[in-house]
Amino acid sequence: MFGSFAKALKLKRKSKELIEFDASELKKNAFIWDFLLENKQEIGGSLEKVIDDLEAGLSSVLEFAGGTLTVPSDLNCDINLYNHFKEYFQVDYKIPMFLFHAVGKNPPQRHTKVLKDYEVFRTTFSKSDSPQVVTYFTFGPKLCWGRHSRWRAQFDIFNADGTTAVTNHACHSWRQTQNIYCDLQGKDETSDLLVVEGSADTEAFANIAMCRGVEEVQSEGQQFNLTNGNAFNFLVNSSGQLSGNHIITAKKPGKKLKSKQFKELKKFKSEGITLNPFILPSDNDEVEFGLWWPTHADSVALNYVADETSEIKEVELSGKDKVVYRNELTTDGDDLVVWQKYPETSSDPYDLNQPMLVCRNKTSNDQDFTEFQSCWRNQGFESKVFPHWLGNFKAMKPSSRLTGVVNFNLFDEGILYLQAMKPTNFGNVNGQVVVNVFDRHGDEIDSLNLDVSDKKCLSFEFSKSKFGSDIAALRVRSTEIDFTANLLQWNSKGATSLQHLWGY
Repeated sequence: MFGSFAKALKLKRKSKELIEFDASELKKNAFIWDFLLENKQEIGGSLEKVIDDLEAGLSSVLEFAGGTLTVPSDLNCDINLYNHFKEYFQVDYKIPMFLFHAVGKNPPQRHTKVLKDYEVFRTTFSKSDSPQVVTYFTFGPKLCWGRHSRWRAQFDIFNADGTTAVTNHACHSWRQTQNIYCDLQGKDETSDLLVVEGSADTEAFANIAMCRGVEEVQSEGQQFNLTNGNAFNFLVNSSGQLSGNHIITAKKPGKKLKSKQFKELKKFKSEGITLNPFILPSDNDEVEFGLWWPTHADSVALNYVADETSEIKEVELSGKDKVVYRNELTTDGDDLVVWQKYPETSSDPYDLNQPMLVCRNKTSNDQDFTEFQSCWRNQGFESKVFPHWLGNFKAMKPSSRLTGVVNFNLFDEGILYLQAMKPTNFGNVNGQVVVNVFDRHGDEIDSLNLDVSDKKCLSFEFSKSKFGSDIAALRVRSTEIDFTANLLQWNSKGATSLQHLWGY
């Protein structure tokens, strides 16, 4: 029984972003505590001191970071869990990893490891006739300064012959209550691992990281909602091709603006500022890009421009899917900027949520999509009335700390796209960016330093022929430019995937 070795950590939400617990809770869990004692010297630093203090009867507060992912039945999963904590939190210790893998209602398998800086825990979970749940976590002193810097795994879900795939990252959708629990054993020590489920269609998301099993619900359009405490959407078309992303938004797209937001938009419009612009990457010989604007509105009007000197044009998306591909707007290879047209009246619906960036293999038609993050920041002024991805976060001091993994176990080729612009007159950005590449053991194998001069879209190519058949972990850093980043991957079998890098 899982409850025989795992006991719930009493996690308390210190703020909207931080989750903490008393370190003495670790001693109540023999599995976790024994691992820490056995590996404390390898862990080192301030976390080793916490362990020593616990042995001496002293305690302190630790912060928690973890995530969850789900895998539909009959599909394989490559998981890459990357230790970027030194990069984000300036920790002085190696991090202890606790990972649990459950298939259906079977007891979960345990995985533990001490991960050094930039090391990747990498494994494959083979397909099963039941859905799978993976949960992982770590902890440390003064760890997480924000939810977007928490620990995320990148995972690739694919079919047996590798002809279709989805790339995504794990979620950490903890319920916002004063006292929440990472329920590692259920309601009591003698019970099996408890299933607490929610629905992507309601606000009743589960508040636990682990599940004994999940239900796979097939609705019209063959959409699978795997409800394990975090919501992931997987869509399969009539040809068996897979695409998907974690839940798009917590707010219903297509809502009307608040009066203060409409006033802010009118001010932006009068000052020549473009709100929420997106740069569509250029197509290549294998893959083409598009924009999917999920909204409950009947239609959405978009503006677009191919370069700074071109005339601004308009396209209206209507119907159920609201997808437009780049080649429908322009055949030029210049940067294509797309944004939602300003509303004329306060009663016009206007989406503040993120649309989706879509890719499609030209030969196999295999598709995937990911959240399309706006190139809104880098503007040098503040706005306090919009969500964090459109508001004042990093507005005055742009920067980039982004993370992702190229998976050469599944894909042959990859391109990393970095996109940034100034929302006034689609201005180019200037500065420096560094892309470091690590192998799974945390050793740096390549470094790309670039002076960015009057550009707004950069690309870096990666291939199995250069980096081998394992993985390449990416670290993107800039102290001058706030980039959004999208990773395109594909293989010779026709599988195509898209993932935005995470971090800030």
